[in-house]
Amino acid sequence: MILGASSYLGKKFSECLVKKHFVTGTYRNIPEKTNGMKAVASDLKIIQNALQEEKYDWIINCAAVYERRNTAKCKIVDANLFFGLRVLDCAIDCGVKNFLTIDTGLPKDLNLYSFTKKQFAEFGRFYSTKYGITFINVLLEMFYGEDEPEGRFLSDVCRKIVRGEEVNLTEGKQKRDIIYIDDVCRALLLLLDSDLTGFWNVPLGCGEAIEIRKVIKFMHEVTKSRSSLYFGRVPMREGEPDCAADITLLRKLGFKPLYPWEKGLKQLCDKIMRIQK
Repeated sequence: MILGASSYLGKKFSECLVKKHFVTGTYRNIPEKTNGMKAVASDLKIIQNALQEEKYDWIINCAAVYERRNTAKCKIVDANLFFGLRVLDCAIDCGVKNFLTIDTGLPKDLNLYSFTKKQFAEFGRFYSTKYGITFINVLLEMFYGEDEPEGRFLSDVCRKIVRGEEVNLTEGKQKRDIIYIDDVCRALLLLLDSDLTGFWNVPLGCGEAIEIRKVIKFMHEVTKSRSSLYFGRVPMREGEPDCAADITLLRKLGFKPLYPWEKGLKQLCDKIMRIQK
């Protein structure tokens, strides 16, 4: 069962899983097409009924609400913490032993999104000890893909660059570990097939921190864009971190990124250029 199947990551990962597994996705608004998945509403009673009707090996939590302008704080807390807890309680009652949740590689106190994600992971640690479940907490770094919805940083910047628009940016000195969506899905599949038991924090990225300024300039060069990049027009948020995933554990499980940052970004740029044409 995938919670948040309508999210970008939820949709992409469910497309991988449905090729070999029976998959149920939860949706706020059920779409007309679900690509072979069973679809249920993100309602606790409906989810509980689904858990009772089928034997599920895993629940995968991709549900999230990000902290954006005009997003109510209570909505962020409910989606990132309380919704997952309610489903986790149902899962334990229904005998589901394995739970994987998508956390963030960002520090806990950066914003309400990262704080609530870390709080849910702490409940997962407690539930793992108390009820003997496996709880894998994936500390996901900045991920991207050319078919992302609006509002995702790298894809939005790339689209503006391809269209030749002005791009207002921070100084861009912060470093990020960026990972292509196909590599994210491959790593998650490895975790589901692994022998990990108990509670695990699993960092997921390419394992390298790249300065954002360098990333943007690379996309600008690859697209041969004439757009103007204005670094420093957007203020840096307080406590802006540098992030890189320690992927030692994933490497032991056989993971190696197929898309290092230059290759992944070039693919992103090439596909967006074709779409824009």
